Amino acid sequence: MANPIDGRLGSLVLTDWVAPAPTGHDEAYLLLTTPDSRAFKTMPLLAQAIGLGEPGTVTATPAADTWVALGDRWVTLHTPGERFARPVDDEWTQIARARRQVVLCVGAAPMPPHMDPDTYTARHDAQIAIGLIPARAA
Repeated sequence: MANPIDGRLGSLVLTDWVAPAPTGHDEAYLLLTTPDSRAFKTMPLLAQAIGLGEPGTVTATPAADTWVALGDRWVTLHTPGERFARPVDDEWTQIARARRQVVLCVGAAPMPPHMDPDTYTARHDAQIAIGLIPARAA
């Protein structure tokens, strides 16, 4: 389920899921995007501020001040100048702790309300900047 965030950066959506990665491991994913039609302009700028590359690329080492804090049923994404938080389930947290990372996807296409992250990432994979974000205990 998406978690809308309204703030200085406009209306954003942060959602989570667990899925197998190309490495063969299950990974804890976060998707950060917006329903706003200006996503094609604004979200690549946000990805760049977080230390990710262009849409369609994977960044193994994001900005040093980009990380996730894992709490009890909550995750907080810390980025330069911003924090984004949402509830997560136990499976998601266990995988993030075991892998010591979260796969962050920053989508540069508008995300319609009620679209699930699997559908979004399948439909817009070339418009997503991906980063492997270190995970720490809160």
